[in-house]
Amino acid sequence: MLKSMTGFGRSQRTIGNFIFTVELRSVNHRYHEINLRLPKELSSLEESFRNFLLQRMKRGRMDMMINMEKNGMIGGELNLDWEMAEKIYWAAKALQERYRLNESLSLHHFLSHPAIFSETSPLPLKEIEEELFKALTEAFASLEKMRLAEGKAVEEEFRERIEKIGEMRRRISARAPLVVNQYRKRLVSRIKEFLQGEYAFEEGRLLAEVALFADRSDIEEELSRLRSHEEQFLTALLSEEPVGRKLDFILQEMNREVNTIGSKANDAEIARIVVDLKSEIEKIREQVQNIE
Repeated sequence: MLKSMTGFGRSQRTIGNFIFTVELRSVNHRYHEINLRLPKELSSLEESFRNFLLQRMKRGRMDMMINMEKNGMIGGELNLDWEMAEKIYWAAKALQERYRLNESLSLHHFLSHPAIFSETSPLPLKEIEEELFKALTEAFASLEKMRLAEGKAVEEEFRERIEKIGEMRRRISARAPLVVNQYRKRLVSRIKEFLQGEYAFEEGRLLAEVALFADRSDIEEELSRLRSHEEQFLTALLSEEPVGRKLDFILQEMNREVNTIGSKANDAEIARIVVDLKSEIEKIREQVQNIE
């Protein structure tokens, strides 16, 4: 089943004194790109998170964000950064002397600088990691559900458009033999008009000219390859593996065959069908850009 590269997933976990929110957003991208935004306290887990996503996503850009908020519960230990407190003290003293300030330093000045305090989590990092991976797994499952749903809708559209392409190809195939007959009639008419009945023209040379035209305008091979590409495209839709790049390549080949048909056919009706064919292929290509 096809997967869209666009999706969103979210999950939450309460761990100790904090609420962790894991969000995943994926968008279409030509290559494979993972971007992480984590609290500094979780920086040691970045590589593990990245590997988790790389194993499950083969194409596109994935943004992962973890937000950490206090849940209001009391717990943990409050640590004082004495070195930072010392810096704040001497910086305040320097300001007093430079600007001749009379206000004396008090405990309030230190308490207004949260940088000198830190709260240790009552849970070990291993337990936090386990809970966060559960949240990440839930968020990814939600994202996958969205990607699969969109992929299913796109697959149905692909099948409808490939059927349209097949119908137009069959119309061209039915029209192609008539093109040579029409060319022969036009050629005979022009020769008779030019000679005005004064001279007889050689039937053999006429047939040779018609045969040459038929050879130059023969599109059976291109129509056969186009049909083969249609079948390959539909077969690829059944693959369990990511097929976005493969589908894009098949469409390029289909477009190449259609261009050749248009240049060889020498017929206004086939030319109009070719324009419609190219339009359908382009509509599919636009959608394929968002398929993993």
